Amino acid sequence: MDKVNATTARPAEQHAAEAHRAQQSSATDRIDKQAAENKVRDAKLERDEQARKAIDSRPSQAHLNFQASLHANRSEAELKTSSS
Repeated sequence: MDKVNATTARPAEQHAAEAHRAQQSSATDRIDKQAAENKVRDAKLERDEQARKAIDSRPSQAHLNFQASLHANRSEAELKTSSS
């Protein structure tokens, strides 16, 4: 009986050690996966922020219309003064 217990006890210890190593590697895998997901999320946020800045830096349609009306008024005034 002792012989059986001695042979079965060792594989149980090995199994426990293997399970522990598997847990450690799965924890490492989870950490690596989380880090990769964080990098992807941060890259997307950075890209979105850059796109938002680019959009915000463009003139609005109202501003473009205002500039066009100023340009048209200047052109009319220049035509009137040059024809006088």
